[in-house]
Amino acid sequence: MAKQAIKSDTVAYLPPQSLELEESILGVLLNYKEAYLEVSEHLSTPEIFYNQAHAEIFRSIKILHDQAKKVDILTVQEDLKRREKLDEIGGFARLLDIDRHMTTPFNIEYHALVIKDYWIQREVIRISHERISAAYEPSCDALELLDNTMADFMQLQMGISMGRETTLEEAIMERLQQYEEMVKIDITGVPSGFKELDQKTGGFQDGDLVIIAARPSMGKTAELLTMIRNIAINYQMPVGVWSLEMPKGQLIDRLISMEAEVELWKIRTPKTLRSDEYSAMVHVSGKLAGKNNIYIDDSASLTINQFRAKARRMKLKYGIRIAFIDYLQLMSGTKKGGNREQEISEISRGLKQVAKDLKIPVIALAQLGRKSEERPGKKPLLSDLRESGAIEQDADMVILLHRPEYYGITEDESGYPTEGIAENIIAKNRNGQTGSVKMRFIAKYTCFKDLEEDWNKQPEQVPGLNKPHSFVIKPSSRFTDDEDVPF
Repeated sequence: MAKQAIKSDTVAYLPPQSLELEESILGVLLNYKEAYLEVSEHLSTPEIFYNQAHAEIFRSIKILHDQAKKVDILTVQEDLKRREKLDEIGGFARLLDIDRHMTTPFNIEYHALVIKDYWIQREVIRISHERISAAYEPSCDALELLDNTMADFMQLQMGISMGRETTLEEAIMERLQQYEEMVKIDITGVPSGFKELDQKTGGFQDGDLVIIAARPSMGKTAELLTMIRNIAINYQMPVGVWSLEMPKGQLIDRLISMEAEVELWKIRTPKTLRSDEYSAMVHVSGKLAGKNNIYIDDSASLTINQFRAKARRMKLKYGIRIAFIDYLQLMSGTKKGGNREQEISEISRGLKQVAKDLKIPVIALAQLGRKSEERPGKKPLLSDLRESGAIEQDADMVILLHRPEYYGITEDESGYPTEGIAENIIAKNRNGQTGSVKMRFIAKYTCFKDLEEDWNKQPEQVPGLNKPHSFVIKPSSRFTDDEDVPF
């Protein structure tokens, strides 16, 4: 009845197990009803037992407990008969033998933990052997193999750490304690580094898929890089970046431009740099290099399965707290022959699944269709998301980036000047507020910043500001070789 020994080349290994401990546990469970409650969390499935007969006996005990019926040697015998398993386990004589080998019930929880440890070892062996066999296949897709292997081990780990059921009272008390902790902090998720945006969203939450969408030239990549810089440098959190649109060299140029406050075009034409600008770039480059928690993958093409495998690897190796993708429509699905809308649906569902599995926020940029440009004011709507309504459905949050200045609109609805202003429209937020957040867009440094505090006040509340369009931008801070760069 025991499982077959595993062979490795010429050596046969008996899988980790203890038939004596299994019999001891079953004997106690047949005689002490209360003992089941002590082991049910650890022995969550009959497959944890190595011996198949022991597994079927435990299955009957579990069924009877779940049905609130009496558990003893006779009721277990009847359930085995009903399921046509009695002869398979060795008949009533086998139950009597297990009953005679019953030991003290006081150590049953410890014995259950030992049995569970043996099962974990066997599962690791099983998964490894299956994946080794698959790796030898000529048609094997290496990244898909890696993804499936990591998924199996993560599923095993999640099953091991699966918590017990709780009463409503226990759940409420636990949540109240969490509220007490949450009161002490401003942001419960991963902060974007933009004050007003974080206040509205509470940060990017683990398991969420966040879409930042806009028409071309609105500054999507610039906003993404500013967030990456804020999270990695200001908050010291490891960040994973998948850049499908531009190579890592161009990303580095932009990061240095926003940090050193040197115009991007000058960085790409170094002969135009002044000595102080070059010094600032060198200084900032050293600072950025010292903050070794931004991990960039600039693969030109990426399937959803490849992203899943790479994200898991980054999570395990570097402990990334958030993943950024630039951008969603440049990814590809796995199904061949389908239309583009079905492919985008597969990608958006896959991104949401990765966020849930890895328990991190996934932030993906997306392109908007042209319809917004046909409206007065040019403001985008959720319905403008290109190629699939599944993006809107799968996303926990959708932020639409809009710069009226780009369309020659000089004032907003309230009469405020739009020069250098970007609007982040939180069009969907499954677990929080919607609304609009304005930011300062500095085109020459390709970065975003919070608006000055006075900008959010009414004109009559701001000293020296008589009408909205007289607002003056504060000069950017500069630094020389002797000054430290503010991080």
